[in-house]
Amino acid sequence: MAVTELTPDHLKPLLAPLHERRFVVALSGGLDSVVLLELMQRLRSEGVIARLSALHVNHQLSPNALDWEQHCRALCERWQVPLETVPVTLDARGANLEEQAREARYEAMAQHCGANDCFLLAHHQQDQAETLLYRLVRGSGARGLGSIPRRRQLGAGELLRPLLDHSRSQLLDYGKSRDLRWVEDESNRSLRFDRNYLRHRVLPAFRQRWPDIDSRLARQAQRMAGDAELLDQLAALDLAASQVSSPDAWLSGYPMLSWQPLREQSPSRQRNLLRFWLRQLGVAVPGEALCEQLLALANSRVDANPCVQWQGWEINRYRGVLVVHKRFAPPGESGTFFLREGDLALVNNGQLRVRQASLQKHRLCTDLGPLRIGYRCDGFEPERIKLAGRRGSKSYKKLMQEQGVPPWLRDRWPLLICGTELVAVPSIGVLEGFSAPSEEEGFELVWQVPKWGGSD
Repeated sequence: MAVTELTPDHLKPLLAPLHERRFVVALSGGLDSVVLLELMQRLRSEGVIARLSALHVNHQLSPNALDWEQHCRALCERWQVPLETVPVTLDARGANLEEQAREARYEAMAQHCGANDCFLLAHHQQDQAETLLYRLVRGSGARGLGSIPRRRQLGAGELLRPLLDHSRSQLLDYGKSRDLRWVEDESNRSLRFDRNYLRHRVLPAFRQRWPDIDSRLARQAQRMAGDAELLDQLAALDLAASQVSSPDAWLSGYPMLSWQPLREQSPSRQRNLLRFWLRQLGVAVPGEALCEQLLALANSRVDANPCVQWQGWEINRYRGVLVVHKRFAPPGESGTFFLREGDLALVNNGQLRVRQASLQKHRLCTDLGPLRIGYRCDGFEPERIKLAGRRGSKSYKKLMQEQGVPPWLRDRWPLLICGTELVAVPSIGVLEGFSAPSEEEGFELVWQVPKWGGSD
């Protein structure tokens, strides 16, 4: 329940146990953050906290931006609080300027948040109410309607919001009683922005009918956060029953999900698991329409190998398992080279490990001269492949199927070529006629597949 008067004592239960950590106030210069900084410097003077600093993000959008930055600097000098300023550049003509600014702020904070740091934001009860309504209009689910969390991870440290239980009127009363000075962002009055529309047009009308609407919405957000926690717990159980690993070396480390345990469950439960799985991996969670495509992919025929792509990510289904990875850039030209022991970096395509070996039965001979890497996606695909020591020949597709190579890797599998002839398929075998004699050393070739996150 909200208290009637704001004092530093109200912050002590949350902050006192974290005494030894560095607290960093996200300081905009407005009422909310100025009140929070003043409260924190009073707690520092009482010895409740030991280290305090501030971070100001200059969005460089307003003609008054430099004045706001100077105001923050003057406050911090007055209270002897170290201040760091970070300029960010936004596209003022781009879509959703609100979201651009928010992402830039959080990115700046995450970059400056060390392992022992707590970043403090001055969000209050009215912010919570606005966020709940904003996300409700946007069609968010239970997790989104949980609105603003009191604490969460930020970069290597933590983000805290110690004023969430307090109303803006309490912050205003406190600021006036302490004779504080703050700046007013003129953009906060513009109805161009959705949150401002809710703040100036929608919520005032609600308050006339229900004076306690802010606290009501804040409580509802807490309930939704509890519901979202229960959904996450259910998803964690489903994930534990569904996670699998690949026996194939080229998919080692790729996140995989067996869909069989959930095939008979409701679409809501399936959807809940998919979103939870992707969040746990740090993958951008797709919107509702794409989520339905993912469900259709997961529940498709066992022998189908479809995929869904979004925001640089891709989920493939292969042999009844879902595999997620960053969308790979097309492999580039490697040029000609002479084979020698070591690791050969392939352009946008992992690396080729070359090792001298004498014990393996079929090794590539060492005196082939200049070689190059070819790819099926570039049009190189031999009609038939006859591997040394094996009966008969096979098509490229049949060979890859037998080796358990998923379709999305087949086009980018590196093929070692001498002149116009294929001499080896790394990690799979050497072609007939290109094996090293049994009494000589030869080369063992292993392709290290690009990492699932898209970097090598």
